[in-house]
Amino acid sequence: DIDMEVPFIFNEGLYVAYSDTLENINLNLSSLTDSASIVDSIKQSDLYVQLKIENRLPLDVRMVLCCLDSNGRVITEDRTGEPLRLTQSDTIFIKAPEYTVGADGSMVISKPGIAEDALNISKDKLEKFNELKSLTYIVILDDKSLHSAFESNENFKIRITEDSRLKLNIGIGAK
Repeated sequence: DIDMEVPFIFNEGLYVAYSDTLENINLNLSSLTDSASIVDSIKQSDLYVQLKIENRLPLDVRMVLCCLDSNGRVITEDRTGEPLRLTQSDTIFIKAPEYTVGADGSMVISKPGIAEDALNISKDKLEKFNELKSLTYIVILDDKSLHSAFESNENFKIRITEDSRLKLNIGIGAK
């Protein structure tokens, strides 16, 4: 382990971004769309994609998700040509958790930051989810959050450890 202090000055416009891809996603929804009785039920139900993100990073976070097919191409809507969305908007904002910093610099989270979103989906969109094989995400440590925290306390320190993480849950449901 290395413990160091790096003097950053968080001026407006500065941000930190991290991007990665979750691969080998197989939702296998074809059993839903191939069954006539289930398709009839789907037509009579309000289907939705439920997304819940838990933030255990000590800062506000913005996240962008991108759905990719088996060839690594962005999945688009047939009707509009727009990228397939899992959320209502392109960018998801997740507040920082509530935490305290101990005398030893350890961070104790009392309540993680949570963002939830539900997006209604039609049957044709449900079929598009069968194409989803990878999910690229970009996590941006919010520059406004960094700047205001530093302005209000010039001794502001953040500590990112192996427990500092984002947890993403995605599900499909019917109402």
